[in-house]
Amino acid sequence: MHLQPESLWRNHQACLTFDPGLTTHPDSSDRGKTSLHLSERYSHFLLRRKNWFLALLAIATLLAAAGLTQLRFDGEPREIFKQGDKEFALLEEYFEEFGPDDNGIVLILDGEIFNSAFAEALRGFTRDVQTLPDVLSVLSLLDVPGPNEEPLLPSPDCEPALFEQARALAQVHPFASGHLVSANGNTILVTIELVEDGPQTMNRVAPIYEELLQLREKWFGQLSCTANFTGSIPVRVETLASLPKEFFVTSSLGALLAMLVALGLFRSLSVTLVVAAGPGLAVLWTLGLMGWIGLKIDGISIPLPAIVFVVAFANAVHIMIEIRRTRDCSRSEAARRAISLLATACVLTALTTTIGFASLTLAETGSVQRFGLATAAGSILGLISNITIVPLLASIIRLPGGRATRPPEDEGESRESLSLVTRLVTSLSRPLSVLTLIVTAVLIWTATQLKSDIVWTETLPVDSEINRASDLSDEAFGGVMQVPIIVTWDQSLSFSHPRTLELIAKIQTLLKADPTFGPSLSILNFMPESLRALPAGAREQIFMQAMPATLSARMLKPDLRRTVINVRLPNKGAAATRPAVKALQKDLQNLEQLYPGFSLHVTGSAVIAAENMSNVIRDLVRSLSFASITVFLVLTVALRSLTLGLLSVIPNAFPLLFNTGLLYYLDKPLQISSVLTFSICLGIAVDDTIHFLIRFIRERREGADVRLAIDRSFRTVGVALLITTAVISSAFLAATFSSMPGISFFGWLACSAMVAALIGDLIFLPALLNWVMGRKERRRRERMQRRKGLRL
Repeated sequence: MHLQPESLWRNHQACLTFDPGLTTHPDSSDRGKTSLHLSERYSHFLLRRKNWFLALLAIATLLAAAGLTQLRFDGEPREIFKQGDKEFALLEEYFEEFGPDDNGIVLILDGEIFNSAFAEALRGFTRDVQTLPDVLSVLSLLDVPGPNEEPLLPSPDCEPALFEQARALAQVHPFASGHLVSANGNTILVTIELVEDGPQTMNRVAPIYEELLQLREKWFGQLSCTANFTGSIPVRVETLASLPKEFFVTSSLGALLAMLVALGLFRSLSVTLVVAAGPGLAVLWTLGLMGWIGLKIDGISIPLPAIVFVVAFANAVHIMIEIRRTRDCSRSEAARRAISLLATACVLTALTTTIGFASLTLAETGSVQRFGLATAAGSILGLISNITIVPLLASIIRLPGGRATRPPEDEGESRESLSLVTRLVTSLSRPLSVLTLIVTAVLIWTATQLKSDIVWTETLPVDSEINRASDLSDEAFGGVMQVPIIVTWDQSLSFSHPRTLELIAKIQTLLKADPTFGPSLSILNFMPESLRALPAGAREQIFMQAMPATLSARMLKPDLRRTVINVRLPNKGAAATRPAVKALQKDLQNLEQLYPGFSLHVTGSAVIAAENMSNVIRDLVRSLSFASITVFLVLTVALRSLTLGLLSVIPNAFPLLFNTGLLYYLDKPLQISSVLTFSICLGIAVDDTIHFLIRFIRERREGADVRLAIDRSFRTVGVALLITTAVISSAFLAATFSSMPGISFFGWLACSAMVAALIGDLIFLPALLNWVMGRKERRRRERMQRRKGLRL
């Protein structure tokens, strides 16, 4: 392509006069001194020792690949919300005494159930399940005593009239009604409890669940009723079984889409591969490091590869554009110049994002701490990969030129388009700045209105079998989850003491009065009035014989002076049920005052996990708020300007605030999937802002006024920001196709964050710079002109 002689001469002179090892400081002209910048020393050393660095990179990559084979997904459900607090310790104590409440599998059967075919199927299913070595107990309608101490559900050879009689009895039975049989008699519930002699990992519970699926098909597959599993184990198995697949599918599809978009924008396969090499190696090194040190992938760390790639990719694009901008220089010279110019910005972006992610280690939850540690390490590794592999490959591989290879008329049109946008933003800087402040204030208000929430089936497709069974359980039984209330008495009392029974009755009355809760089950359900009237010794003996052994072990420990009241909780989300639980805890405290000698406590996986998962969300929000403040302080010190530090706050915070406003508009709560996008918002916004401000400062030091410095920064950095937004948004777009709602919504929020970050850095930041700093500059010029006028 033909280049204008003037353009060739200017670029040739730039390459001849540019000494990558020597840079004149802005204040050194008076002293006539030059100093060797660290970035220039590094660029010299890197490109003179190419073979050394390539060998080190190859060794690091091989080690990371070996570590990747050690990477595992965390299948222990309690680890994600485990905290070292008193409430979690009490939950573990409850597990030891009464058995865990999160290792059950619930089968919901709906349809024609009181007939001989169903009676035979239920007996066969229960018998086969009880023979499984990992099953501790099975609780069903067969455990409810009927006439003549026989099971309430008649045997298959009985007359139809007996089945109708059994239906009527079940609907009023104090143990069966609302607990094992629905009020209309059309739905029953079968609870399967697993043996727990170790961690309930995916490798252990998945085969058991598969066997139960086969038995369900064997016994209920041909009946007219529906049979669906739900409960903590099915949710866990279905989620963790889908997690690795979704992780690799969305990552692979996202990488493919990003590569295609980058290829279309760069119009060169070699350039695309070089740009992707740095972020790609950063992800590989991070995952490999996690494998070597034993950090596992859990629900919170699923977006980790995307976050590491996003932060590293932004810097890689800036480096490549700077390399391609250089004309008529050797490949090594172009790479050296790019690193010398951009190393400071790259280090500063890595420093701020590392500090931001490292702040997550201050959280109370271990899973959040591990996520913060891994992302901080990924930011550092992204910096190392970008300032090594990208310039090394660019100095070795022949890359097509950038703007130098375009015809002059195309370059002029491109510059004119960018300049037109710049002129529009700077000419409207005052109204745009005012609008920015107003929008930011409104978004801050929306952020304060959001509430955290967690729904146990939020990771599953809405139309999944487990969700259908959970909805049916909410309707028929008031929920599948149970909240245990532990009642402890002193040595002067017993479980059958009238005062103990009176207290239990009052608690159940409180539970019945709150529509949030479903039916409650206690020892009173097995102790009719006639039994309570007997002497204490006879009462306890008859009671222990009448109560099913399976329930007795889970509800009563006379030697520990404890009993449990279980109340059902619907799967409506923690935000909907937490107020009722809090009110219950307050009522129990009041009852403790009225009943000396008793202690009452609410616990259980549903309560503690909901509270601790809310703490996880609060940890993420609090840590990211701290990170935002830290980023402001670092930028203020690094840029040596309080004004620039303050002006950087809004474009850095705008993507986060934009997503909170979007959540508020969509009436969505704060969930882990949405809060994790804030990490991406912070990382990409800070990267873009730093590159823009450093370019702006460089242009100012070269003598440009504020408006010209903004225009030049916009035309150089703006191209990189547009490319980064397009490529990374396409990568996150792949997540929107996920069958898991949390991952899909995460993808949409990440895409919106990328667009918001672009708006913040290319519209809000230039407008604020021109309005604040441009006004100062204009006032200074006016003062100087007035002084000159006075002198004349």
